[in-house]
Amino acid sequence: MVMLRAYFDESGMGSTSVFALAGYVAPEDEWERFETKWHNLLQSPLRYENPKLTPERAAIIGRPLSFLHATDMEGMGKGRFRALGQQNRDYLIATSVRIIRHSGVLGIASAVIMPEYERLDESVKRVIESPYLLCFQHVIAEVAKRARAFLGEDHSEGIAYVFEQQPKWQSEANGLWIKSVEQGYKKKYRMGSVTFGEKKDCLPLQAADRNAFETYQHFANPVRREIWSLFMSTSQHTGKYFNKAGFGSFIEQLKKAGKV
Repeated sequence: MVMLRAYFDESGMGSTSVFALAGYVAPEDEWERFETKWHNLLQSPLRYENPKLTPERAAIIGRPLSFLHATDMEGMGKGRFRALGQQNRDYLIATSVRIIRHSGVLGIASAVIMPEYERLDESVKRVIESPYLLCFQHVIAEVAKRARAFLGEDHSEGIAYVFEQQPKWQSEANGLWIKSVEQGYKKKYRMGSVTFGEKKDCLPLQAADRNAFETYQHFANPVRREIWSLFMSTSQHTGKYFNKAGFGSFIEQLKKAGKV
């Protein structure tokens, strides 16, 4: 029996430009190997010494990290990550990305370009309900497709999902999950279980955070990002993005289904 686990995080909550939901799916044994490497990275964040720091200060700054957070490592860094210095931030980012890319996890991303969403007819918005729930539905369907790489076509093993804890959407996501199961989609989409957690308690959510952050940045900012290019250079990462063209094809699907 192969147990699959999928982890997802969002980026751009409250943004007027982009909302992204992204993460990874893999068998349980692959996640165990991943978590060992990620845990080891968190244990020694001060890879490069800073001569300006006293030994006492270096010991405080260099203590193990609870989690990696892409937003807090960006640019000059925030909080603890800022104190680590640029070399160490670069080391943490590069090493965490390398752990992801050299693992057997498969990445899935979904993003809504918010100006395009706001231009939608109200009847379409009522069907979608929210950018979060639109992305939520997409990643459930896409994970089921990508799970074939691990399970094959006929395997009925359910997938265990963990989403970043988000009070604003958690109840609605649970409601959509229950509704989908009641409508008979449990087997089709290999819907095993869904829970919500925090990055500090769940290492794979920290990888999902990086995927969501890079997806958001790619669409929100015109500057080319090396990590996004690395992610998209192989079939490890895939995505579906609701821009003008994406919404166009989606609305056609809704019309054919008689929903609008």
